[in-house]
Amino acid sequence: LIGLVTALACGPLSWSWHDGTVEVDVTRLWWPGIAAATLGHVILYRTATRGRLRAHERVHVLQCDLLGPLVLVAYPIASLVARLRGGDPYRDNAFERWARGE
Repeated sequence: LIGLVTALACGPLSWSWHDGTVEVDVTRLWWPGIAAATLGHVILYRTATRGRLRAHERVHVLQCDLLGPLVLVAYPIASLVARLRGGDPYRDNAFERWARGE
């Protein structure tokens, strides 16, 4: 629901359905440095990144399935833990490492 509300708030966009997930093209709205984001079963992509990041973002969908709304708290905590360990809050985040297959 959060993902759909976020996508709708972005205005008229290009949508598609792929394996139980809504994929939304947010190319014209996206901020620099962010290639994609997953909110439940909604994946927000820039067109150029859709193909190469689909598998990665599908892992985030699985994470959302497993944790439900707790992922909204667990993900930032994982970033904080990575930072406190001297790592990068994104690259060393346990959720991102899992999505990269590490």
